[in-house]
Amino acid sequence: MQRVASDGRYVLVTATGYAWSAAPVRSRPANGAEREAFAHDTEALRREVADAVRRTALRTAR
Repeated sequence: MQRVASDGRYVLVTATGYAWSAAPVRSRPANGAEREAFAHDTEALRREVADAVRRTALRTAR
């Protein structure tokens, strides 16, 4: 995933939120396998967070 910083550089962001900047000339669009891997990692992280929230809510409710 990427967004454009105010100075025109790209800010690249991983599924876990790690971010770094890169000049547009040093970047390229993600290929299909990379997009699929990002979607998979994002979904796995979403499930992990949802599970942690559920476990915490169950402990708090006791």
